[in-house]
Amino acid sequence: MIRDGEWDETTSGDDGWANETAGASAAKAPVRVLVCRVGAAPVVEALVQDEPGSHLAAMQAIVGGLVTVIGLEDGLDLWCNDERASLPLNRVIPARAPAIPAGFEDAEIIVLADDLARPGELGEWRIHGDFFLARVTDEGEVAGVSDEAIARYQARWPADR
Repeated sequence: MIRDGEWDETTSGDDGWANETAGASAAKAPVRVLVCRVGAAPVVEALVQDEPGSHLAAMQAIVGGLVTVIGLEDGLDLWCNDERASLPLNRVIPARAPAIPAGFEDAEIIVLADDLARPGELGEWRIHGDFFLARVTDEGEVAGVSDEAIARYQARWPADR
């Protein structure tokens, strides 16, 4: 929980955090996200709304610029820097390339590089720079990461990888 602008680890559980089941009363509560900085183990941080009620400024502060989102297979979203080409490689994440939508099976596939996965094949996301994991509600609001997801990704991504 955030107290006086500092993270207070003495609190337990999700008390004080906005999450995917929270109602409008929790709209101004900080959102618990899992932040992955280059060379460091993932840590839990708070995403605090700015004055207009948006999380954009906090998101941009974490990734160091414009943000883009990648949907992961387990329902989490990975938010990273949109201009990542000049940033150091942080993580390589296995992912399945999207299948070709129905009705487009005969469409020509333009292959940009030999090492990229074809539709439906297992490939990878190469994430450069700092990023964070969060969820998005059905209403499009950023929501917190569960304790289970935090434990899973902290175990999967130790420091110095």
